[in-house]
Amino acid sequence: MSFIPVRFTPDTSVFAKQECHGVRFQITDREKFHPVDLGILLATTLHRDYPDTFGLEMMATLLGDKPTLIAIRISEPLAKIRRLWTEGLELYEKRRQPHLLYPR
Repeated sequence: MSFIPVRFTPDTSVFAKQECHGVRFQITDREKFHPVDLGILLATTLHRDYPDTFGLEMMATLLGDKPTLIAIRISEPLAKIRRLWTEGLELYEKRRQPHLLYPR
């Protein structure tokens, strides 16, 4: 994955008509890219670097998992955060298997 700095001026939002600075994410290898990992790492980094302005609590609904939110808040390593989902993910995959159109 590569990260490319960008400048843009949105037409709408709270930043309408203001020049903004951001980052464009370019996926360089689809097979190795894990979007959830990127999201967790971004949330952890933004919360660590901007604890007063990054709205971590607003992610609660998106995550749907309070232990993960807590782990992000205390900057747990990605591997430890992933382990929080292991049991639930295995149960989910077993439960969904009979409903897949193309079983794995």
